[in-house]
Amino acid sequence: MLANDISSRKLSFDHLHLAIPVYHTHTGQNLCEVTDLTMSIVRQICLESVQWDKATQLGDVTHVLDFGPGGASGIGGLTQRNKEGTGVQVILAGAIDSKSPDLLDMGSVFDYHSSSIAYASNWEKEFRPKLIRIQSTGQLHIDTAFSRLIGRPPVMVPGMTPCTANETFVAAVTNAGYHVELAGGGQHTEEYLSKRVESLMKLIPAGEEIYLNILFLNPRLWGFQYPSVIKMRSKGIPMGGVVVAAGVPSLDVADDICKNLKDAGVRFVAFKPGSVETIRRVITIAKRNPDMAVVLQWTGGRGGGHHSFEDFHQPMLETYGACRSQKNVILVVGSGFGDDKETIPYLTGDWSRKFDYAPMPFDGILFGSRVMVAKENLASKGVKELIVAAQGNG
Repeated sequence: MLANDISSRKLSFDHLHLAIPVYHTHTGQNLCEVTDLTMSIVRQICLESVQWDKATQLGDVTHVLDFGPGGASGIGGLTQRNKEGTGVQVILAGAIDSKSPDLLDMGSVFDYHSSSIAYASNWEKEFRPKLIRIQSTGQLHIDTAFSRLIGRPPVMVPGMTPCTANETFVAAVTNAGYHVELAGGGQHTEEYLSKRVESLMKLIPAGEEIYLNILFLNPRLWGFQYPSVIKMRSKGIPMGGVVVAAGVPSLDVADDICKNLKDAGVRFVAFKPGSVETIRRVITIAKRNPDMAVVLQWTGGRGGGHHSFEDFHQPMLETYGACRSQKNVILVVGSGFGDDKETIPYLTGDWSRKFDYAPMPFDGILFGSRVMVAKENLASKGVKELIVAAQGNG
């Protein structure tokens, strides 16, 4: 037996001789605490699988050095993917060039200036909501990138035809202090849209912005509503943002949209991608237009399903890091959220922990079906009763 050979050849290791922590490749246990160290190592090599995510759960470690020969394709690259968003920076100590923007090379090891030390992004610390107090009023507010953009709480009501095509309901949401989109789906002519906007302006305080949700999928509506926003903004009507719904334009078309809206004074543009591919396209649009705030609204296929056939979680798990690497992308999500217990984990980022990912906070939450039961909403009583009886899909 292998144990007898180890004993006869005196190959045993004493755990008390370990001068630094060494971690079990299957369980992540510190081997300094293992009395039968030799057989533990044998079992790790011969019998047990490598659970690298467990082996690298190292508490408050800020940097990991990879001295192996694999470069970006070796264990350093794997560790970086496992640690993405946790604040752990991986350095390829044996590579002259890491060939990856997320991995540092041996130059970082030999640079002795403390000011040059680079740290990886920690999503929880950078993007979780914070509480701020308004000095003039003493009021507490939730602070996220989305709340800073709109000047309101980080929850919103999306464009829903026919619900938010009605100016009375849109005004009710605005006057309650929340962000809401005027649905372009119910505005069938340019004249009708202009009259609807004029009526809305009479129902909300002066200075409040209007945000139009336009169906890119519908070329007739898009053909007059998009230029109408620019025309109204040039006349001084406070059109604050445009939501490009039901389809993500090509890069060239999106560049023109962003440029024209920005030149007109519109503060941000929003897109509603329906797949990993279109999420990445929105990120590219934002990269090509760094001086324009780009709101990425993700709902998946369960809530707001006419925008997607995808699961809510998997595309976000796959693309969250790419979204956060582009600083002008603001993430807003919705998928049948009902109450505070379902909603808060998506603001704090705790939702992703159950998938063994770093916390992934979102900047805002989108409530659609939930607000259809409001008194001011024009949905029928029967529809409202069905919504109340339904369970959330978050």
